[in-house]
Amino acid sequence: EKLRYWLPQDKIQEGNKQTVEVQGSETIQAIPGLDTQYALNLLGTEELYLSVLRDYEKVILKKADCIEKYLDAKDWGNYTIEVHALKSASRQIGAMALADLAQELEKAGNGRDTDFILEHTPSLLEQYRGLLPVLAFLKKEETPAEEKEPWNKETLVALLGELKEAMENLDLDAMDRINQDLHSYAYEETLGEKIDALGEALEEVDVERCEEIVEEILQHMERIHS
Repeated sequence: EKLRYWLPQDKIQEGNKQTVEVQGSETIQAIPGLDTQYALNLLGTEELYLSVLRDYEKVILKKADCIEKYLDAKDWGNYTIEVHALKSASRQIGAMALADLAQELEKAGNGRDTDFILEHTPSLLEQYRGLLPVLAFLKKEETPAEEKEPWNKETLVALLGELKEAMENLDLDAMDRINQDLHSYAYEETLGEKIDALGEALEEVDVERCEEIVEEILQHMERIHS
C-alpha cells in the first residue's frame, strides 16, 4: 500500500497474484505437531524452511527460560515482547497451536490480565520446550574429536580473518559456514572452549561478543606460539 501510494501511477503495472505450493520431503511432511505445508507455502522452499527450523531450535531453551524469568519477575512489558516474538516465530515454522496460545498471552500481556498469564504460561512453556525432541533430527552428528584434523595457526588465523569480514557485513551464511569450518578441527582444551563459546555467540548473532572472543583466541594463540 505504501509503495502504491508513493510510486507514480505510470510506474505501477498490475499483476496476477499467484499461490505456489511447495512439497516437502517425507521427513519434512512428518514433523509431529507442525503444519509443515503452511510453513512451506509461507517460506517458499524446503531449504529455507530447514534453515528457519534450525534457528528456531537453537534458541528454545534460552527463550523459554527468558519468558519464565520475566513471568517470575512480573515484568509484563518484557514478557509481552517475548511472547509476541514467539508467536511470530512459531507461526513461521507451522507450530500453529503454540502461536495461537502465544497470541492470546500477548493480548493478556498488553491488557495486564495477570490471571490469564499465570494460568496459561506453564502450558506455553511446556509446548515450547516440547518441540526440542521433535526437532532433534535437525542436529548433525558431530565428527568424533579423535577423527578431526588437528588445528594449525595459519588456517585458524585465516578463518578468523574471514569471520571478521563476514561479521562486518553481517553475512549470516558466511558466519554459519565459518563456524562449521572452525568446529571441524581438534583443539587443545582451552582453545576448544573458546571456539565453542565463539560458536554459541555466532548462533545468537551476538557480534560484539564474537569480536571479543576472536581477540581472546588470537591472544591465546600468540601465547602458545611465543
